[in-house]
Amino acid sequence: MISVLVVDDSPLVRKIITQILQKDPLINVLGSARDGEEALRKISTFKPDVITLDIDMPKLSGLDVLRELAKNKELSNTEVIVLSYLTTEGAETTLRAIELGAFDYVPKPDGKSTSFELERVEEELLKKVKAAYLYKGSKKIRHRKTLLSYERAKTVDKGKLELKKIVVIGISTGGPATIKDVVPRLGVGNYAVLIVQHIPESFSSLYARRLNEISKLTVVEGKTGMLLEPGNAYVAKGGHQMFLEKRDGKVIIRISKAPKTLYTPNVNLTMESALKIFGGKNTIGVVMTGLGDDGAEAIKKIREAGGITIAEDEKTAIAYSMPKEAVRKGGAQIVAPSYEIPMKIIEAIEGGKK
Repeated sequence: MISVLVVDDSPLVRKIITQILQKDPLINVLGSARDGEEALRKISTFKPDVITLDIDMPKLSGLDVLRELAKNKELSNTEVIVLSYLTTEGAETTLRAIELGAFDYVPKPDGKSTSFELERVEEELLKKVKAAYLYKGSKKIRHRKTLLSYERAKTVDKGKLELKKIVVIGISTGGPATIKDVVPRLGVGNYAVLIVQHIPESFSSLYARRLNEISKLTVVEGKTGMLLEPGNAYVAKGGHQMFLEKRDGKVIIRISKAPKTLYTPNVNLTMESALKIFGGKNTIGVVMTGLGDDGAEAIKKIREAGGITIAEDEKTAIAYSMPKEAVRKGGAQIVAPSYEIPMKIIEAIEGGKK
C-alpha cells in the first residue's frame, strides 16, 4: 500500500484530493493537514510515502515544508506532489518547489472545476503518486557532484556559425530538475536544440527563462515564425505542438494547437518534424525522464534514418516509462545516465562517436 498525507489549507480541496486517492485500492490516505506546521508533525509521526502539498498556507508555506524536509534526513524519504494553480504566478512557485525537491506537480482543483477537469486531475494525480512511490523505492542517485563541463570553446562568435544539426530532447515527469543536468552543460556550436517538455501553457515561458539564466546556449520559448539559429535552444510552448518548416531556405518554428494528442507538447510530432527537415544524419533524438511512451516511435524513426539516439538510463530517470519505451521499441542507440547525456550529444554532433 502507498501511504499518503493530504496537505492543504482548504477543507474543500482536502476533501476532493482525499476522495480521488481513496478510489485507488493501492493507496491508503493516512489523514490530512491544514498548514505546514501540522504537516511536519504528521509527517514525523506517520512517515507517509507521499504527500500532496499546497504551496500557499498559513504558518508554514509549502516551500517552507520542502526546506524542512530537505534538512531532516528522517523525513527526506517522503516524496512530494505539489498542488498548483496553472497560472504564471503558480508557475513561479511550482518550479521553485521542484528546485527544492518536490517530485512533481498536478493542477489544483477548486469548487469551480468541471467534471472533465476533475477527471484529468484524478488521472494525473494517481499516476504521479504511484510514480513518486516507485521513485522513493529506488531513490535514484543523480551524481551531481561528478558533473563536468563539456564546453569545447571558451568564446564562440554566433555570427560565424552555420546551422547543420538539430538536437530534440523529449522529457516529462521529473523534467524541470533533470534538464539542468543537460542543457546548461552544452556548448555553443553549429546546432540548435528543441526541448519538448510536457508542461502547461503558463509554465513554458518561465521554464525557458530559468534555463537561459544557467546555460551557455540562448534558451527561449519557441514562437511561430521564429528563425532556428545555431547556439539557441527552443522550449515548446506548453499546451501546443512545435513543428519545424523550411521557408526561403531558412528553418522556422511553427506553433499550433493542432493536432490534439494525449501528451502535449508532443515529442513524437516535434521529432518527426525535425527529422523531415534535417534528415537522419543531422538529427539527434533524446528521450529522458517521463511517464508514458511519448517519443518512442519518433526516436526509432530517427535511428532507422541514420541519426544518433539517446535514452536516459534507469538509474537516474525520475520516471523511467518514456526512456524505457524508447529502449523497448528499439529506438535508443545509446543509454546513458542524465549526467553523461551532454557528452553523448556533443560526441554525436562532432561525428557520431559512441
